[in-house]
Amino acid sequence: MSNLMQTPTKPSDKNFSLVIAKSFSCTEKAKPFLQFQDKKKNNQHEHLILFEFVYFFMHMINRHALPILGHGRRAQLQSKRGPEIIKSITEVVFESEPEELKTQLFNDIYENLNRAEIGYANCKELLLSSNPFSQDAIISKLARLVSNLCTYPTDKNLIWTVMETSFQEYQKTYFNRLLESCRTQLDDPTVN
Repeated sequence: MSNLMQTPTKPSDKNFSLVIAKSFSCTEKAKPFLQFQDKKKNNQHEHLILFEFVYFFMHMINRHALPILGHGRRAQLQSKRGPEIIKSITEVVFESEPEELKTQLFNDIYENLNRAEIGYANCKELLLSSNPFSQDAIISKLARLVSNLCTYPTDKNLIWTVMETSFQEYQKTYFNRLLESCRTQLDDPTVN
């Protein structure tokens, strides 16, 4: 995990390092709700939860990027950095697995990222105060996806924990400021 937390050198690296850090932080809050008898199953579900948070934070970057970067630059940012972050996390989480399996896991996780993007794109609100459990809100959808991976998926404490944690981490993120710093980098052909 330590190589994922290296100091980023480019503005877009900061965005995606942020995704990783926030995803790990939120996953830690959900771990107490993984109470399967089988330790291997707990570990597998912890990884699945981690990726659900990655999909959420990557979607939020994507959502903030459209008005700041425009469609073309947003697509450029996602197509360039999306695979990089999934590859980085896959390498760390599955470091002891054979390369062939890591490649398959990367493909599956990247496909799930694209599927999650479509699912979140249908949400019109971040969170509905009138109905916090509405599937029409991004954070509520995330909470349901994460809770379905836990031992007791209808546990209200779990759902509230996921909603509260993800909302707090979201609020502490200055997506607009970070994305503004990416604009010049995306236009500069000398920057990778």
